[in-house]
Amino acid sequence: MEPFNFVGTDGRRYVFWLECGEDYLYGRRAWYFEIWPAEVHKPEDFPYEARFELLDDGRLQSSMLDNHGLTWALRIGLSEALFEEVGRRTKCRIVSSRKSGEDQPEYRTILAEKMWKRFQCSGRASYSKIENRYEFIPPGSPI
Repeated sequence: MEPFNFVGTDGRRYVFWLECGEDYLYGRRAWYFEIWPAEVHKPEDFPYEARFELLDDGRLQSSMLDNHGLTWALRIGLSEALFEEVGRRTKCRIVSSRKSGEDQPEYRTILAEKMWKRFQCSGRASYSKIENRYEFIPPGSPI
């Protein structure tokens, strides 16, 4: 684990622990991330979990974001900070899942939709009607 520090959407500085690694999931290269609070946690506690799968050259798809309803992970901009970290580490753009109702076994929850709209409003993501997905462009990434 390594320290993961960021300034939250509320302007406060947050310190967490970050664990990450690479894996292959269903034949696709993937990265997983677990974020833990800096203070001591109980063994039965859950981390904030995220998984990103290689979609195509230069793009990852966020295949799972799960805060498990943990109060310490809510409404502080943790997902936004993680997306920037993932982009920095992988040098890839990050795309959302498509909305449910399509032939794909993927979906974008209401909370995920709100997060992607925040990215879009702040100029950090764009939306493609053709692909029906958002694309996050990490800071310093070529457009």
